Amino acid sequence: MSFAYVNGRYVSKEHALVSVEDRGYQFSDGVYEVISVYQGILIDHKGHFNRLFRSLAELKIQIPWTERVLKIIVDQIIKRNKVKTGSIYLQITRGRAERKHSFPDKNTRPCIVVTSDAKNGFNKIFPNGTEVITVQDNRWGRPDIKSVSLLANVLAKETAVQAGCSEALLTNSDDEIIEGSSSNFWMVDSCGRIITRPIGEDLLAGITRARLLKLARLGNIEVNECIFLRKEAIAAEEVFLSSTTAPILPVISIDGNQVGNGKPGPITKILWTLYCKYLDDEAGSDRKCE
Repeated sequence: MSFAYVNGRYVSKEHALVSVEDRGYQFSDGVYEVISVYQGILIDHKGHFNRLFRSLAELKIQIPWTERVLKIIVDQIIKRNKVKTGSIYLQITRGRAERKHSFPDKNTRPCIVVTSDAKNGFNKIFPNGTEVITVQDNRWGRPDIKSVSLLANVLAKETAVQAGCSEALLTNSDDEIIEGSSSNFWMVDSCGRIITRPIGEDLLAGITRARLLKLARLGNIEVNECIFLRKEAIAAEEVFLSSTTAPILPVISIDGNQVGNGKPGPITKILWTLYCKYLDDEAGSDRKCE
């Protein structure tokens, strides 16, 4: 049996319920985080909790739980569900209230839900590469807030799936690549430099993105955070995506155009090795991302 945490109670997942009057359900009035678990250890949880509290502050949602209390709840879900490798989903909404667009009474208690998902291992997400397409970015103006309002992302992802691809790269009116529908975007130029778009209100400050930047610099790989065009990405030597659940995913084709030699490149592989070592160091393991 799998457990979930809902508003102060650990319950079986199939009996985990929230009110139909919850503002997350009616208005997407809430935020969430997905945190990796490796060998039973939360990965980069400090960064995730910092981003969670930033998102809550941006939406003016005040919660009674401290970071320490949230960590205890999450650790209990990992323990109860015996998660070795996988992820935690944590969602907080403004809570249950009479349906109206303005904020409810300040005494309205936020709703919290925590669930887990198990998988076999991170090594299985570094395949021979994946194909992606570009889609016009039509999200709201604050994708830097990790809101549960993801309809535009869902539509973009489905457009990619219908085209036989795994991800949609979101582009603006200047044909700049912003990020993926559920990932950050990276490319490697002919000089071996890793390039990714700088953080701003137009994209999510990925926690895995931040970790990869640190690892690349520690590995003496030059990194440049700058704006770039779709045509530059297509002409890149290597391209890859990053996210919590797929830390590094090589891209071999953009809009049907082959990237590099059509295989995961050497810089991508080096960064993957550095990330695997980081995971094993965090977990005190020598399993090498297995």
